[in-house]
Formats: sequence, structure tokens, C-alpha cells
Amino acid sequence: MGGFITGGNVCSMLPPNTLLWMKFPFTRPSTHPMTSKAKYDGKARSIASRWSFKVLDHIAETPRAHIFKVDSHDGLAALKLYKEIGASGEGSGLSFLRNLAPNVGAKIHRVNLLRTAVLMEWLEGPTLRQLAADGQETRALEMLGGVAQTISQTEFRHPFLYGRILPRLRQRLRTSATRQDRQIADATVQRTLAVLDHLEKTTAHEKVMHGDLLFDNIILTADGPRVIDPKGWRGDPPIECAKCLIRPYKNVALSDFEKTVHNRASILADAINAERQRLVQWAAMMFAQTVIFGAIKKPERSALEPHLVSLLNMSEH
Repeated sequence: MGGFITGGNVCSMLPPNTLLWMKFPFTRPSTHPMTSKAKYDGKARSIASRWSFKVLDHIAETPRAHIFKVDSHDGLAALKLYKEIGASGEGSGLSFLRNLAPNVGAKIHRVNLLRTAVLMEWLEGPTLRQLAADGQETRALEMLGGVAQTISQTEFRHPFLYGRILPRLRQRLRTSATRQDRQIADATVQRTLAVLDHLEKTTAHEKVMHGDLLFDNIILTADGPRVIDPKGWRGDPPIECAKCLIRPYKNVALSDFEKTVHNRASILADAINAERQRLVQWAAMMFAQTVIFGAIKKPERSALEPHLVSLLNMSEH
């Protein structure tokens, strides 16, 4: 099965069993329009001359960058050319990868001074999503939990430089609660804020985390699972696996959604040594952010409210 290179809404087929990390959906979307490929082809050739590698192909353009497959002294690699100085808002993700132990994440080979060009490792192998689709979801979940534990035990340099998830989440939900067009019942919003208040009061410590640890963002390489596409955030450790409980949710029947949450919560809570209920509570907050704050259409908000209510019910028992 072929791999995918993804970023924003861009998806392009790569050579078989190849996936390259590149998206950071939790960061502020770039306002830059898609730009001339020829312009970045020239930049890639210029950097290739200075860094001594060969450009093989232009892989994709995302709202933030152009991606090239290259042949370097380190073997096959990916060159990411950003449209803005400072990695177009993806700096935390780069710092995150550089702090990981070998064979945990995609290796960063080189970054230029302005952080407009990054040369990184090219990873090959299926994603955990492919493993789950082949009937091995339990194994995929156990691997994801193992990766989360490894990240949680990593000593990151200057952890205070990573943004905190909780204040951002609180601001988004409380601001959205006052919107007249939110399409979500006031009682549901108030229950959501009550759970968030409880989580805030009971968070004992925070850790640096990937921030988007989903099946699609872990590659099963010959050396084991490797993470891609980190956001680089800081928060209560169970947050790391919370999104995995609720994806996918679009066009998923409520009964199937509930079954998935129940099954995944039990496996992941054991894998990361966390309280199952707390993991579900954070999943409810991640889902609420999408339903109440996220840029989804009004009819979808109403259709997903029962799913949010179900998560809140699980959070309270």
C-alpha cells in the first residue's frame, strides 16, 4: 500500500510504503497563498549546491512550505522550504524532534539560520493507521501508547519554551461559549466547561508532548515505530493520547463512536499508566474544541452534539 505525504488539505501519493512528516494542524494557519513552484525549485537547487545534495523531485506544496525529495550524504532525505522565516510557525515541532532520542522521531539533519530550510530524514514504512486497518488495532494502540510513554519520559531542554495546551483550550472554549451561532445547547457547553475546570484544578504536572499523536503520525519502520508531524506542546500527560480516542468521528454512528472510545480508552489507559476516566475527560475536551470552536459547518455541529454529550456522560462516571 502506498504512503502519503500530508499537510493541511494536501495529499499526494508517494512511492510504496513511504510517508514523510510535514503537517502541524494545531498551529495558526498561514495566510500565504500557494506560491510558484518554479521559484522554490530554484531555491532548492541553490541550497542543494551549498549543502551538497541532489534534488530528486518536488513532492508537494502545503500552505506553509514546499517539500522536495533529495539524495544527501545521509541517504534519502526530505528538504522542506518554508514560506516564512522561523519555520512558518512550526518551530516547536522542529525543537521537539531534535530533543527526541534516536529512533523515536524523524531526524533533523540540518536547518539554516533563518529556519526557512530544513533537511530531515526520509522515513519508510506503513503508518499505524494501515496496521489498524489490517485488523491489528489493538497492536497499533499498544504501539501508540508505548511511543507516548517514551516521549513522556524524555527530558526536553527548556520545556518552558513549549506552549501550554490548557490555557489555549480554556480560552477557545470560553470564548466560543458566548457565540450565538455555536449550534450547541447551553447545557452541553456548561457541562464541558465544568469538566475543563475540574481537569485544570487536578493537573499535578505537565510534560512536553507530541501534541497530535494519531495513527497517521506514527510510521512503523524497520527500526520500530517513529513519530512524525509533531506540534510540540506542554500539558497533562493523558492529553497525548486523547485525540486517538475520538478519531475518526465524521459520518460515524453514535453507537460505533461510543464503542471505539470505550475500547481504545481501556487499552491506552493501561499502556500509558493513566486513569481511564481522566483520559476520556481530555478526549471530551479535544472533541469539544472541534465541535464548539472548530471551523466546521453548522449542520455538522448539531449532528456531533450527541457524540459530545456521550463523552461528557463517560467523563462523569
